[in-house]
Amino acid sequence: MKTIIYASKELISYTFNQLANLPCDDSAWCLVKLTNDTKILVGCIYRSPSSSEGNNELLINKIIKASELAGQNKIRLMGNFNVKDINLPENDPGSGVKSLPYKFHECFNYCFLYQHLCTPTRFR
Repeated sequence: MKTIIYASKELISYTFNQLANLPCDDSAWCLVKLTNDTKILVGCIYRSPSSSEGNNELLINKIIKASELAGQNKIRLMGNFNVKDINLPENDPGSGVKSLPYKFHECFNYCFLYQHLCTPTRFR
């Protein structure tokens, strides 16, 4: 599965190559300039439920790098991480320290990221 970000022609936006060129499956990145000096780094991520441990580490490192590169600007991540056992609204990684949910939980905390949507947006 591939990811894509569509931006309105009315926005000043461009591909954020510092992240787009890093290894990791299925993510797209762009930087959007606002009317003032503020910018928003936008990332769209899809993590396959069968993602390898190596790809999971690359994805976590890419999120950390995105947070660092955004600096004082805003960052918005969206997509599907497919990490079932994590409970971000309750701040509960749900598993042991070597588990994938715990690693993602720690990554989000380290980067000061907050989950705004707490209910599923899609059902099968």
